[in-house]
Amino acid sequence: MTAQMVTQPARIEAGQLATRIVFGLWPDATDLKPGWARRHPDDRPLKKDRLISVTDTSQLQIDDLVLIYDEPSGIAFDLLGMRTAREAVSAVADYRTSAKVAVARVIGKTARTLTVVDCFAPTGSWKSCVITRFGTPRPGAAPRTLRLNTGGRQIGYLGSVSELRERIVRDAQYDAWRAAYKRAQEDEAASEATRRKAQEESQEREWPKREAARVLNELAGEELVGWWEPVGGPKVDQWLSAPGRMRTYLAGLNAVGKIADDVVDEVLAQVEVLGF
Repeated sequence: MTAQMVTQPARIEAGQLATRIVFGLWPDATDLKPGWARRHPDDRPLKKDRLISVTDTSQLQIDDLVLIYDEPSGIAFDLLGMRTAREAVSAVADYRTSAKVAVARVIGKTARTLTVVDCFAPTGSWKSCVITRFGTPRPGAAPRTLRLNTGGRQIGYLGSVSELRERIVRDAQYDAWRAAYKRAQEDEAASEATRRKAQEESQEREWPKREAARVLNELAGEELVGWWEPVGGPKVDQWLSAPGRMRTYLAGLNAVGKIADDVVDEVLAQVEVLGF
């Protein structure tokens, strides 16, 4: 029996490829203990497999990318020392560490400080990072100025934006990512068109009842019928929702002169449309 190939959605493929390509820019190692078990200095990855720690601003140029690890408690885990470069960068996509780790672009520096702005990085979602624009600041991200060699903070050098982007487009999986990303965009556009069409059809179906509610409220001189948003449908007081009570209440309004005799038929026509 031949196994069937299952094609995964383009958005999943694009997200996985983006993560694989970008994180694959940095070295990894397979002969290490699991991350949680590395506690002794001898457990460290080799220096060639780790990110370079930034301890002086002279190590960086404008438009370089850095990995920033901030531990609010001030007691930082040695992310750069005990993790391979790939593992350290992958922390931006790990829900356990993503709030503490960011990819940022250097936009200014002094002898003692860096000014950076946080950038998009792949987190598994196909929309999380267009890899051809890796290193682009997040919209609305505010520049922040950082002091080096501060307790609770580690900064690792990732490379220049231009060099990293060149390596991305040379990756053997780049064309596959680009094709998957395009399909994901097309799928999203088709889904959006379907959703918009369904919404328009729903609005067309709802319009007679919406209009009936408006006319009824106007003729009754009070808001008897509202509308459930966004699910749709008339909304009334629980007492009025019981069978026959809306008609009884309107008859009472007519009896006391709040609804004129010459519009009673029109009022009842709206009640009929609304199904009360």
